[in-house]
Amino acid sequence: MQGRVRRLVAQGEAEQAVLVFKRASSGYGRNHELLFFLDRGMVNHYAGRYTESIQDFEHAKGLYETLFTQSISKKALTWIWNDYAQPYRGEDFERAMLNLFQAMNFVALGKIDEALVEARNVDLILRRFNQQYGEQANVYKDDAFVRFLMGILYESTGRSYDVNDAFVSYRTALEIYEGDYATFYDLKAPLLLKENLLSVSQWMGTSDLKQYQSVLSDVSVKSMAERGDSAQVYVILYRRMIANKVQSTIFLPGIDGYLTRISFPKYRNVFQSSKEMVLEAKNVQGEVFRSEFQQAEDLNVIAKKNLEDRRLRIAAKAVVRPVAKQLVFEKIEDKIHEKAGDTAGELVRYAGMAYVAFSEEADTRSWETLPAEIRVARLILDAGTYEFFVEGERIGSLAVMPGDQRFLTHWTMK
Repeated sequence: MQGRVRRLVAQGEAEQAVLVFKRASSGYGRNHELLFFLDRGMVNHYAGRYTESIQDFEHAKGLYETLFTQSISKKALTWIWNDYAQPYRGEDFERAMLNLFQAMNFVALGKIDEALVEARNVDLILRRFNQQYGEQANVYKDDAFVRFLMGILYESTGRSYDVNDAFVSYRTALEIYEGDYATFYDLKAPLLLKENLLSVSQWMGTSDLKQYQSVLSDVSVKSMAERGDSAQVYVILYRRMIANKVQSTIFLPGIDGYLTRISFPKYRNVFQSSKEMVLEAKNVQGEVFRSEFQQAEDLNVIAKKNLEDRRLRIAAKAVVRPVAKQLVFEKIEDKIHEKAGDTAGELVRYAGMAYVAFSEEADTRSWETLPAEIRVARLILDAGTYEFFVEGERIGSLAVMPGDQRFLTHWTMK
C-alpha cells in the first residue's frame, strides 16, 4: 500500500492518495503503524487537509514517544530474527521533520504561535536523541531551515518583543548553514535569510550589526519599516520525493562452515536537478512580479548522512545477529543428532545454514512521502489581490494589505 501511495503522490494525485487511506481498514499492517500515520499526515498536508494532517501527526508523535520510551527488555529477542519483527521507530531526522511539517500545518491555518511551539521543539527532540548516542552522536543535531522558519514566524506576529527572537533565530540559522550544512550537506545559507537577518539587525541596532554589514556587504536589504509598508508573501515549495531505502548485502564465511549474510539499508542514489524555479504573482491589472526560489533544506542529503552516522550501530547488530541465529541452530542440531541420528542432524544443519544465510534482511522502511528538498521564495507586494504561480502552475490567490505577512505552500515534481 505504501508503494501505491508514493506513486500517487509522485503523480501529483494527493486527493487520490487520501482516498486510498480512507479505504484502508488495516493500515500498513503489523509493526508499520507509525509509517501509516506519517504518510497519511503528509498526504493530507499536500492535499490541503491541514486539520486532518494535524490529527495524524499528533497520533504519530504519541507512537514515537511510546516506541522511544518502552522497555528494551520487552523487545530483547525480536531483533535476533529480523528488524521487521519490531515496530518501525523512525529515523532521527524523520522525527524532526514531523514537528516541522506540523508547524507548516499550523502556518497554513494562520496559527503562528502553535507553529512556533512545534518548531522550537525540534531542538529538544534532536538533543534528546543525540544524548543517548554519546560519542556516536549524529551530525544532524540542529536544523537550519527550522531556525530560518522560526525567524520568519516571529517576525510575522507583529509583536515588537518577538523581533529579538527573530534575530536570534536568523543568527542561529546562519551559523548552522555556514557550519554543519556547508560542511556535511554542501548547502549554503539562502540569500533571503541574510536579507532578513540584516533587516532585523538594523531595526534592533544590535552590537553585531557592523559585523553582519561587513560580512554580508554584497546583500541588498530593505528595512523592516520599508517591508512593513507592503505585504510580504512567503511560498514554501516542497520539491520532488525523498529517496527510499534499498538493501545492500555482503556474504562472509562464518564459523563452523556456516555462510553469513550481512545486510545494511541504504538510500537510493537519485538524480536531483538544481533547476532554478520562479514564483510569480499577477495582480488584477495584469502586472507580474517574480522571485526566484532558494534552496533551504536538502532532505535527501540529510537522510543519507543520518543513516551513515548510525552505520556503526547498524553494523554491530548486523554482525551479531547471524552469529546468534547460528548458535540457536547448533543447539537444535545437537539435540537432533542425539535423538534421530547423524543424517537428521545434518539435514537440520543444512537447513540452519540456509536460514542464517538468507533470512538476513535489512530494515528498508522509511517515511517515503517526504519531499526531497524545500525551497523558499518571498514577494514584497503592494495592497491588492494576486494570483500566484510556480513554473506556470497556479497555486492560489490572496488579497493582501500593507503589513500583512502571508504564507502559501506547494508541492511539485518539477
